[in-house]
Amino acid sequence: MKIGKKGLSEVIGYILLIVIAISISLLIYAWLRNYLPKEADKCPDSVSLSLEEYECIDKTIKLILMNRGYFNLDG
Repeated sequence: MKIGKKGLSEVIGYILLIVIAISISLLIYAWLRNYLPKEADKCPDSVSLSLEEYECIDKTIKLILMNRGYFNLDG
């Protein structure tokens, strides 16, 4: 007798789709965990940067910043 075989194959198909989706998400998580840096860059405590002037002309923003801290800033 082949009663209910179609329903069983659909359940197996859904289970396989869920397992594949979970496997792919775990692989992406493991790759991103190794790809991203462990620690974020931090500035020393005595860094003080202030915005002196700003100007917006033709979709261009011009910022003038003033370093009031003890360290030189590059970037």
